Amino acid sequence: MIKQKTGKTFSQIKLNQQLTEAAYLLNNTERSVQYVARKVGISNMSFFYSKFKEAFGETPGVFRAHRSS
Repeated sequence: MIKQKTGKTFSQIKLNQQLTEAAYLLNNTERSVQYVARKVGISNMSFFYSKFKEAFGETPGVFRAHRSS
């Protein structure tokens, strides 16, 4: 039913929310990328880096550096 209404699966919606929260934390805290990934519920760092880059076009570290400069 969710996919019919949104065009996305529950997993896709959940991941999008996790990555949005991760981007917020990277912009607004000095916590490590590993801490941020774990805080949003992603323990596999390779998966986190891959999906973050897919969503935002850059790695979490580069994303943070661009926002803080």
